[in-house]
Amino acid sequence: MKSLLLFLTLFLLSGASFAQKVTFDDYKKRGDACFVKQDYQCAKDNYERALRIRDNDAYCKSQLKKANDALKKANTQTVPKKTPPKVEKESENVRIAELNRKEGDDLFKRGDYEAAQKKYEACLNVPSFGSDAYVKEQIKFCRMAAAFQTDAKNTLARGNGLEGLAYLKKILEINSGDPITRRLITEHLQQRGNQQFAKNQFIEAKKSYEEAMPYADIQTKAVLANLINTTEKELKADTDKKAEAAKVAKQEPKTTPKEPVETQKSVDNKPAEPITRPEVAKKETKPIQEVKLPTAPNQNLVPKIAVGAVGIGAGVYAFMLRSQYNSKLEAYYALGTGRAEYANWKKAYQEVKDAQGKTKIYNVCLGVAAGAIIAETILLLKKPKARSSALRIEPTSDNWGVALQYRF
Repeated sequence: MKSLLLFLTLFLLSGASFAQKVTFDDYKKRGDACFVKQDYQCAKDNYERALRIRDNDAYCKSQLKKANDALKKANTQTVPKKTPPKVEKESENVRIAELNRKEGDDLFKRGDYEAAQKKYEACLNVPSFGSDAYVKEQIKFCRMAAAFQTDAKNTLARGNGLEGLAYLKKILEINSGDPITRRLITEHLQQRGNQQFAKNQFIEAKKSYEEAMPYADIQTKAVLANLINTTEKELKADTDKKAEAAKVAKQEPKTTPKEPVETQKSVDNKPAEPITRPEVAKKETKPIQEVKLPTAPNQNLVPKIAVGAVGIGAGVYAFMLRSQYNSKLEAYYALGTGRAEYANWKKAYQEVKDAQGKTKIYNVCLGVAAGAIIAETILLLKKPKARSSALRIEPTSDNWGVALQYRF
C-alpha cells in the first residue's frame, strides 16, 4: 500500500513539471494564432496565461499590449444608429433654408435686390423658417433698395442729376458695398466732370472728379487721378493766361485821338460847296373848320387783362405743385433706413410718388404761363395805329368854294 501511494505521488509531480513547460509555449502559440485572426480577446487571454508562467517575457508583454489597444479601439467604434424619417426631413429643411439665405445674401451684396428678395422669400416658405427675423428684415431692405434703383433710373433719364444721385446714395445707406450703385455714381460724376471740362469750367470739373473718387474702384481711381491732374494743369494755365492779359491791359497807355488840323493845301483840295438858293416859302391854306368826333376806347386792354390773369393763375398753380413735391421729397430724404422707420418710409414714399404723378399737370401749367408771358409781351409791344375821326371843311383846289372831308 505504501509503495502504491509513493508511485502515484511521483507520477503526479513528474506530470506537473511536464505540463508547465508545454503550457507556456502552447499559450504563446495560441495567442499568436488568435492575434492573426483578429480575435483580440482570445489573444489577450492566452498571452496573460503565458505571462503567469513567465512574467518577464518581453514578446508576450508586447503582444498583450497590442491586443488591449485593439480591444479599446474596437469598443470605441459604435454602430451608427438609423435616423428617424422626421429627423431626416427637418435636417433637409434646415439645409434648404440655409442655402436660400446664403444665396440671398450673395445676391444682396452684388446689388441684385429683386433676385435676393426671391431667395429670401423662398427661405421663409420652408417649414419652421417662416418667422425668421433676419430674413424678414432683409426682404424690407431689398424692397427699399429696389424702389430707390427705379427712382434713380427714371430721374437720371429725365436729366435731373442731383435728385438721381440722392436716390443712389440712399441705396448705399442700406448696402454700402453695392458695386452696381457705386459704379453708377462714379460714371455719372465722371461724365458730369467731362462736360464741365469741355466748357472750360475747370474748377467745377475738378470737384466732380474728386466727388467720384470715394465710390470708384482701383482702376477707375487711377483714371480719375489722371483727370484731376490734367484739370489742375488746365486751370493753372487758364489762370496764368488771365493774369497775363490783365497785366498787359494795365501797362498799355491810354491815347486820345488827335483832331485833324486843316492846312492851306487841305483847304485848297476841299471840294467847293454847292451854292443853294433860298426857297420861297409857300403859303399854306389852313382849314376853315374842323369838327372832331369822339374816339373809340382802346380795344387791346381786355386781351391784356385776360392773358395776364391766365398766366398768373397757371404760374401760381405750378409753383404750388412744385413746392408740394419738394416738401414731400425732403420729408422722404429725412427718414432713416432702419426697421422702425419702414412704415413711415413706405407712407412717405407713396406720397412722393403721388406728387411726382402730377408732373404732367406741372409741365402744362408751365407751358401755359410761358405762352401767356409771350402773348402779353407781344400785346405790350404792339402799339395801335393812331386814328382821328373828324369832319374837316377845307377850300377846294379845283373850283371856288369849300369841301367837306371826313376821316375815319
